[in-house]
Amino acid sequence: VISYLYTQRKPIYNKSNTKNKPRYVFTSLLFTFLAFIIYLPVLMEFREYILSPRRIYELTRTGYGIYFYPSLMFSLVASICAFFTYKKSKLFCISIVL
Repeated sequence: VISYLYTQRKPIYNKSNTKNKPRYVFTSLLFTFLAFIIYLPVLMEFREYILSPRRIYELTRTGYGIYFYPSLMFSLVASICAFFTYKKSKLFCISIVL
């Protein structure tokens, strides 16, 4: 309670400037694009099942790890970079999720 009242009384002085903060927007979009490009051969091979991911999973259980694991790794790195962005827009969040 004391610390809460103290913070309400005294304004917080922020030394850091937004110019000095690293911007991860470009890297997160780059990793998202890279993940999509790596997984694109699987999507092109099974384009008739594009709206049923369960069927794609059943057909690619063996032999497609070379496409799946790097794509998964790059998409996870993209989401981590997206978490560290300073200003997030709705369009940016939707593009990372998709």
